[in-house]
Formats: sequence, C-alpha cells, structure tokens
Amino acid sequence: MTRLVLFDIDGTLVNTHGAGSRSVREALLEVYGRTGPIDSYDFHGRTDPQIVRELMRMAGLEDDEIDAGMDT
Repeated sequence: MTRLVLFDIDGTLVNTHGAGSRSVREALLEVYGRTGPIDSYDFHGRTDPQIVRELMRMAGLEDDEIDAGMDT
C-alpha cells in the first residue's frame, strides 16, 4: 500500500482560521511573557522556529534569550 504524508506549513492546503497564530500567541506568552507584533506578522511560508525567532527579536529579545526558551 502506498501512503502519502503532506505537510502544509504555509496554509496552502488547509485554512485553519487562525488556529496556528492563536497557538503561537499562547506559547510565546507562556515561554517568553510577550508576543511581539504577532497581529501584523505574516506567518506564511515560515517554519515555527523562524516565526518564534523573528517575533521575539522584534519584541526586543536577544538570540541567547530566544534560544533558552526554544530549549524548553
């Protein structure tokens, strides 16, 4: 039997109606205590680590602080 697994990281195949951004918001608040400019951020075509790093840099965190949160 042939199987196919699809990953849709940029919203091309499935519209989740904001579930992804809501999840990222909750995770950022829990781990870093801030979200950065998440409401105006373009998530399309980016991986989760890239999204976190860019948003947290925009929120004023240094890379070592971001890395520490990503290790949790």
